[in-house]
Amino acid sequence: MDRVLKTAYYDFANPASFGGAKKLATSTKGPYHEAKLRLVIQDPYTLHKSVQYKFSRRTTLSYGINDLWLCDLVDLHHLAEHNNGFRFLLTIIDVFSKYAYVIPLKSKTSVDMRNAFEKL
Repeated sequence: MDRVLKTAYYDFANPASFGGAKKLATSTKGPYHEAKLRLVIQDPYTLHKSVQYKFSRRTTLSYGINDLWLCDLVDLHHLAEHNNGFRFLLTIIDVFSKYAYVIPLKSKTSVDMRNAFEKL
């Protein structure tokens, strides 16, 4: 396998060169676990392998429909001439039911925002 590793992994003309364990296993027609074991001891594979972090996230509790909303304002001012003067979209997602509301707005003044929320 070491001879095959040198000819397949370190040869730039080979499509599996410096590609990873799966590409090396398919090009050499060998088992995946054996290719993985060979690559782990190689410096180019271990030095440039990206580390995947698992970030802890806050838990979000929603006790019913319309209990918690996620809101965002989408700016579409560059498309206002094609959308009858609507420059913004107020997007609201209900966390419990995953239902989404979209309300078009011509401006983002406090009066327009209040009227949009009152429509719901």
